Amino acid sequence: MLAKNHNFLYNIVVDSCQEKDLLRLHYRTVRKNIENREQKDNQIATTVLPMILESPLANVFLYQSLDGEVATQGLVERLGGKKNLFVPKVVDGVMYLQQWCEAKEKLHSCVPDCIAIVPLIAFDDTLCRLGFGGGFYDKYLASNSGCETIGLAYDEQHCAKLPRQAHDVCLQKIVTPSKVWSLPKEKEREKL
Repeated sequence: MLAKNHNFLYNIVVDSCQEKDLLRLHYRTVRKNIENREQKDNQIATTVLPMILESPLANVFLYQSLDGEVATQGLVERLGGKKNLFVPKVVDGVMYLQQWCEAKEKLHSCVPDCIAIVPLIAFDDTLCRLGFGGGFYDKYLASNSGCETIGLAYDEQHCAKLPRQAHDVCLQKIVTPSKVWSLPKEKEREKL
């Protein structure tokens, strides 16, 4: 009986992983074909910038955009000198944070009082994100639950419901060109 249940659960996890891979492929294509990208990036930056500047949190952890992600360079330029900026760096399968333009390669496993600006491939109504599949952000956010989390996405990246696994961490907010998605406080950072 246990073997049957184990196989059933294994098939669910495998099916969920396969479904996520197909969704990644689809939404990466969608994201790469976004029209009016520069205008949409500016709309997102204009919305998220006051959220960051008005926050009492001193540190901002943000990604360096690649592969069609919402551009963050404009945010870096506008935040320079106003907040402490950190970027992710993966070493031996673990994501650390490195201070922006820090001369020495000092890596931080945790940055307190942090707003995490998170990339994503797709997101759903519960603010669960679909990333590249390495689990780096999920692991970091799960072990640093004090971070305020904001995802940046295009409206076209919205999916009604994404498959989830136990390690997936939902975000508190997602900013798109047309909307700020957020959940009631009791649902924030729900681990499913």
